[in-house]
Amino acid sequence: MPPEKTTLDRIYLSDYQPPGFLITTTALHFELSANNTRVRSQLSIRRRSSDQGSLRLDGEALKFGKISDSMAKS
Repeated sequence: MPPEKTTLDRIYLSDYQPPGFLITTTALHFELSANNTRVRSQLSIRRRSSDQGSLRLDGEALKFGKISDSMAKS
């Protein structure tokens, strides 16, 4: 595991770029128990323009289930 950062990276307004994708709807389903929590999410994601890069899903300590979307098939 990499060492933790001790300094913050500065982010300037001039470096801002609009996201390549928009999340238009979100649905969350929670299953809570004494030992664990399961969260299922369903996102409707729309590409802003055709010249944007790839969609990147980022998280920590997550189990990936599946993607079922027309973008994933193209």
